[in-house]
Amino acid sequence: MATGGSSISEEISRTMFKCKRIHWEVKSGDLHEVKELVSSGADLGATDSNGYTPLIQAVVSGKEDIAAFLAKKMTVQELNMVNDDGDNVLHMMALYHCPWSQVIQDIADTCPSLLQQEDRYRRRPIDTARKELTRSQDTARQELPESQGFYSILATQTSFKQPKTIYRHLVHDLADPCLSLLQQEDSDEDRPIYTARNISHINIYERRPIDTARQELSRSQGVYDILVICEERQQRIQQQQQQHYTRGIAENMENPCNITITVVGHQGVGKSCFVRQLKQEYIPEGGPGSTDTADLYVNFFEYNPNTGLRQKLDEDGEIKTSRQRLKRIIDQQDKTYTKPSAITPQQINDSAAAVSTMEPSVSSAGKKTEESQIVEISHRNPSRSEELSDEQRHVIEEVMGTEMEDWNAFGLKGRVTIYDFGGEKVFYNTQHCFMSSNMVFVLLFDVAMCLDPRRAKDGYEQIEFWLKVFATYAIDEAAQSEGTPPVILVGSHLDLVSSDKEKQEELFISVLEKLYEKPEICEIIEAHVQEMFSVANLNDCNKNQHMYKEIWNKIIEIAKLQSQWEKPVPARWVALEYELFRLKKRGNIILTYDKLLEINRKTAVPLPEHDIMNFLRRLRFTGSFLCFDLHSKKPFIVLQPQWIIDALKAIITDPKFIADLSPKQQLQWKQYDKSGVLSRALTRQLWGRHKKYRFLDEEEKLVIAMENLGLLTRPISVDAVVDYFIVPSILQTADPEIIHPVLDDPDTVTTVTICIKFDNPFIPQAIWDKMIASCIHRFQRLREFGHDGLTFIQRGFACLSVDFLWNMIINCSDNAMKVTMFKKDTDDSVPTGTGINLLKVLEFLLQRILDLNHQSHLGYKFYLHNDFRFTAEEKMVTADDLRQTPRLQCYSSNGTRWIDSNDLHIWFRNPNQKKTPIHTRYLDITKDLPDRKLSFKEIGRISRYIGSTYQTFFAELDCPVALVEQEMEEHRHLTFRSRITKIFVHLLKTEANTGFLAIADAMSQHGMDPTILINILDSNRNMTFTGETLSNGWLNTYLSINDVPIIAGYIDIKSYFNLFLELGFTPRTVDDFDDEYRNKRTLKKITALLVAFINETDPRPTVNTILLAMRECDMDTEYLIRALNPT
Repeated sequence: MATGGSSISEEISRTMFKCKRIHWEVKSGDLHEVKELVSSGADLGATDSNGYTPLIQAVVSGKEDIAAFLAKKMTVQELNMVNDDGDNVLHMMALYHCPWSQVIQDIADTCPSLLQQEDRYRRRPIDTARKELTRSQDTARQELPESQGFYSILATQTSFKQPKTIYRHLVHDLADPCLSLLQQEDSDEDRPIYTARNISHINIYERRPIDTARQELSRSQGVYDILVICEERQQRIQQQQQQHYTRGIAENMENPCNITITVVGHQGVGKSCFVRQLKQEYIPEGGPGSTDTADLYVNFFEYNPNTGLRQKLDEDGEIKTSRQRLKRIIDQQDKTYTKPSAITPQQINDSAAAVSTMEPSVSSAGKKTEESQIVEISHRNPSRSEELSDEQRHVIEEVMGTEMEDWNAFGLKGRVTIYDFGGEKVFYNTQHCFMSSNMVFVLLFDVAMCLDPRRAKDGYEQIEFWLKVFATYAIDEAAQSEGTPPVILVGSHLDLVSSDKEKQEELFISVLEKLYEKPEICEIIEAHVQEMFSVANLNDCNKNQHMYKEIWNKIIEIAKLQSQWEKPVPARWVALEYELFRLKKRGNIILTYDKLLEINRKTAVPLPEHDIMNFLRRLRFTGSFLCFDLHSKKPFIVLQPQWIIDALKAIITDPKFIADLSPKQQLQWKQYDKSGVLSRALTRQLWGRHKKYRFLDEEEKLVIAMENLGLLTRPISVDAVVDYFIVPSILQTADPEIIHPVLDDPDTVTTVTICIKFDNPFIPQAIWDKMIASCIHRFQRLREFGHDGLTFIQRGFACLSVDFLWNMIINCSDNAMKVTMFKKDTDDSVPTGTGINLLKVLEFLLQRILDLNHQSHLGYKFYLHNDFRFTAEEKMVTADDLRQTPRLQCYSSNGTRWIDSNDLHIWFRNPNQKKTPIHTRYLDITKDLPDRKLSFKEIGRISRYIGSTYQTFFAELDCPVALVEQEMEEHRHLTFRSRITKIFVHLLKTEANTGFLAIADAMSQHGMDPTILINILDSNRNMTFTGETLSNGWLNTYLSINDVPIIAGYIDIKSYFNLFLELGFTPRTVDDFDDEYRNKRTLKKITALLVAFINETDPRPTVNTILLAMRECDMDTEYLIRALNPT
């Protein structure tokens, strides 16, 4: 170790010596030594004490030949270096008047952005050159008049033949301000300088001060002109690049060939060692340790799909390869693009015809005077293109300037992501969220375990479990026959069963033969497993490298079986994805939908907004990013997938990975591990321990993401704030018998059981974990006297309230879910259609879960049964068969029962039954209700009564479940009542029947009292706020703008929507304020709404108006009264 550290230190010292030396050699002008140092590895981006790179030093020292050499050797990063004053090399060339056209052109070609880079004074190089040119012009102008006095002095001295000492004194005193005019001629065509020199014989410098001034003017003009031409040329290049880029992005497609390798298996089989071997990394003695949850190595390699050549990506790898992808797409589109030709000396001469780049000769008669020439010097300033933002122009420059040598030479066309999943069972629900058919699965299993009689059962069950999981991702029979998704089996720990390689292979084959004995497993292996490998000594980097190479080559070979392999992707999607990689590189974690839309609008070829959702859905397959809330109007992206995993590690993990908890936290964790109930306080503490991840800064989005994944859920609450989560994968093992005491009550009435059974005989438990989570989030826990509703929530099992009358039992096992409704009622009838709306909601939730987890292709059928439990020898009847037959028999542990069409129509609509008119069914209830739709105020008022029955209530009104879900998810920041109001408002925009009679019917169907509808009518409401000490005079006081800050402080920010509906605003008006104040604090929005309410309401609203509205919305009026009326 010491030796390694010493050699590293020596290498650093050598590099530092080269860096110091190259600056010295540049300054001394030794081009040969500079070339030697560059060839031996000198850092051209290194700076000296002044912040000068070697190239800047060459500019300062006036070494054009060295500058020309270095300019061709430096990278974009090295050229981008600036000195301590913020000047880049082009700024310095302007400051030091270096009109080296080829050097400037080489620099601009390599790093065009330098032309637009600003110094600390916000000046570009051309601005600096213009400033220097103006200064030179001013200097030249000043010297013309001042020389007049010096000429007359010289003339006087020459006429009277004064001693030369006096002449020297005069020259010394006047040289600085006046020597610029010493060339003026007298009537004998003799210049004063010649007269003075002939008389006094003084040896004056051959270069006159005026010559120096003219030379500086010429050189500064030269630099300026070259930069003008470079900018003009660069603008032409940019315009061509932009056209080339936008055409290529708008019209082209890409066929990506990326690979996601997902390594799974039981704990302790060697997955992490295997991943290290694939990554070609060192494995420490004793191995890398167990994987907590998962480690995601996103875009770890780039590779050649033809040769298998792979190359690890560095921290800039995703950015670099994304640029290469875009450049390759564009290059394939159009071969006609040519870069404008290089700058020629003639162009510079043409540009600066008024002033030569070398020392000019004296103007002869008939030519323009120097002063007029100076005045007429060009001040051209190329305008910048305004078509694209500076940021997007920079992106195009980066892409179009991308070097493709490595890409073309090595054929590195795809990227490889590796998922290393932990083997503990508690992680399976989490891992299910990240799996798809667009993967190459590598299943590791412990051969030694399978050969050990004590552990063999567990060993084989683990292999079979994962093989069944893989099979659920086969989209259809065609995909299965093709082998999608592809699987590789890797047997490990063979070194523990034998040291003989032939014996190892023999034992490995015996394990595989055992797997083939089960027909269903044999079928999966034949369809999906592409190859089997046995590996001994997984933790030894020096052994079996040929085997890992074989495995890698096999992965490359079968990668084409991934579901998205080379499926066309619009180039504009690739361009937008590149923007995400740029944000990720900057360290951003969350990207909101609004920000995504803003980024998209600024791209060269924006996506139409409707296409963005397609882009996000495809993005989920890539593994580079995670997308959440896709079913709402405001999805968001997690740019760092491992960040989500790390957050999960803190709260959903195996206890062995939890360390450094306080004694109280340890007790809380143990309680959580037993119950599956995780308090909000403990969640915050666990996340707060990991400060570097900033989990608490993004707590709201983090919770939404985990709820979206179905990994935790907040139970529904109408009024109180729920301060705990339920983690379905940690719930206690289901015991369906726990509900029997409730069902055995003589007043309990049950429906026939509906069963959703999948065609695939295996469904991952994760599906049911997520289903239970979804139901807990939407239906209240069972309210049963003498029982805690939480005790009826277990893993894969829940008893929940459906509405004010009915409850339900959900029981999930293997590939089926049973649902039974029950109620406590003296009326033992079960009306037709009782379960229709509930089934509609449950089926929607199940389909969403399947869709979010890439398993929407899994088909299922409906069955009816007489038992909510699952038993080995049970028989169910299919709904389809029952539609063809009057009655069918089923049986279970409860015995046999005949199920007929009446049972069927509890869950499914009877096509032959005519719907009874509402006014006929509830004539007494509805006779006093108006026959019209509700107003916005009335909608806000009725919303308080709907409560937790909202799912089936809105289904009764034929409101699509998707609409209900979307509104509830989008408006999480509002109270439950306001979210219900939002659904009503949206429903009003449709053709649905939302009149008083329909709502009365829906309320009656779900156990609510429809007579309360009378109370929401304006005609039946008390229009005066009642208070013991409030006078009518004060209540009728007009509100003023001065009252706004006081009132705003007492408005519940989660209920403001309903308040302003009650005050007479339309939903559209409130939504407009929402849009305008989207990125501002809610209090500012409420203040603006109040100002608009007071100013625009006629007649002006009173104190009574605001108090009535606030009381309707359950806001605190007592303290507001005190604030408005202190007396």
